[in-house]
Amino acid sequence: MVRTILLTAALAAAVACTAPINSGTSSSELSKGSRGATGPTGPQGATGATGPTGVADGLLPQSGTRLRAMRELRTGDDGSVQQEWVTTFFDTKLGLTCWLSPTADGQLRCLPVNGASMNLPYFADSGCATQVAVGFTSSIDGGSTQDPIGPFAFLGYFGASQRYFQLGSTYSGPLYQWNGQGGLDAGTASCEAAPQVDHLAWFVGAEMQPAEFVRFTTTKSRQ
Repeated sequence: MVRTILLTAALAAAVACTAPINSGTSSSELSKGSRGATGPTGPQGATGATGPTGVADGLLPQSGTRLRAMRELRTGDDGSVQQEWVTTFFDTKLGLTCWLSPTADGQLRCLPVNGASMNLPYFADSGCATQVAVGFTSSIDGGSTQDPIGPFAFLGYFGASQRYFQLGSTYSGPLYQWNGQGGLDAGTASCEAAPQVDHLAWFVGAEMQPAEFVRFTTTKSRQ
C-alpha cells in the first residue's frame, strides 16, 4: 500500500515539473512595443550618371553655327510672358537680320529684312541711267526712327521674285526720277529732279545669289 502511494506521488511531481509556467497573461495580451524614433539621415550617396539631353522646345527658334536665333518677348507686370511669333535670325556672316521665305531657286532660305529699297526708282544722274537704293531714316508720319538698314538693297516684293544687291558707297547728291503719263515704253517719260525726301542713298553693287543665304528644309512629324 505504502509503495503504491509513493509511486503516485512521484508521478505527480514529474508532471508538475514538465508543465508550462502560467504567467497570468494571455497570448493575446503579449504585443510588440511602439516604434522608436527615426534615426538621423545617412551620408549622401555618389552622383549618378548624367541623363540624356531633352528635346529642344520646337516653339522657339534654335541657333545654328551661322544664324543666331532672335525672339521678342513681352512680359506682364505679374510675370506672364508672351512670345512674338514672327521668328527672325541674325546672319553672322552677312551681318544682317533675316527671316524665312522662298527664293527664286525654289528653296526656303533666310532672307534679309530692313534693307534699302530699289522699288522706288531713284537715280543719281539727270539721264536716269544710274539707279540708287534709298532708305528712309524716319517713319512716314515723321515719328520714331525705323529699324537700322541692313547692308543690302532689295528689288521687288518679298518672296521668290525679290532680288538682293550689295550696297556700294553712299550718295548724297540730288535725286532724279522718271516722270510722264505714257511711261518709258511710250517714249513720253522724262527724267526730272525728284522731290527732296528724308532719306539716305547708296550706289548699288553686285547682285546677291540665293545660295548666299542659309537654306532650310521642312520636316513633318506626328507627336
